[in-house]
Amino acid sequence: MPEAYNLGAASSKIIKKKLKMSPKIETIEVETISKDGKIALIALLNKAIQVEYGLILNYPRIIEYLVGYEKINDELFISDLERLGEDSTRHLGWVVDIIKSLGGEPVWQMGITERLFDARKLGTQQLEKEKMAVELYKEVVHVARMNVVKEKVLEFSGKLIKTDRNGLQEEVREASEVIDRLERIEIDEIRHVKTVHDMLATYDFLMGGES
Repeated sequence: MPEAYNLGAASSKIIKKKLKMSPKIETIEVETISKDGKIALIALLNKAIQVEYGLILNYPRIIEYLVGYEKINDELFISDLERLGEDSTRHLGWVVDIIKSLGGEPVWQMGITERLFDARKLGTQQLEKEKMAVELYKEVVHVARMNVVKEKVLEFSGKLIKTDRNGLQEEVREASEVIDRLERIEIDEIRHVKTVHDMLATYDFLMGGES
């Protein structure tokens, strides 16, 4: 006679197995950005979007003008310009990501693009924008550091979840992650200022000393 199947024991094993496979939820204390800090950072980073967008837009225009009109084909010179544009594109993506992670919405304000007649003039404007970006990101990093607070959150499947007084949940980002990314952008922008400054000098040399 076949052995009786113990349904209760089997069910218990299944339940235990499911519980073991379920993601573990823990309450932990982490450093995040305060509510006021988030508001301030979102406003500053939306300004950064406009600066980065202008840089992204103009570096390819300068390359096209130099190669197509002024017949400058110095590979190192052109590759440096391309790298500046690529860096700015990456920065823009990071800024948009940080804004969203702080609970904000990216604001896009497209300015008027003038026809390019003077590559050096536009290059000088790019230099001023890069300097502006350095000062802006310095302020952003300072604001982020000054608004670090400790909060208790739930850790669930690698995500940090905060529950407010109304029971609404939102994913939060650790302050160190935000600050590290912003500091990386600031370092890049400092390097950009030197690169563009040197490139203007190189441009004058390639154009026979014109300025």
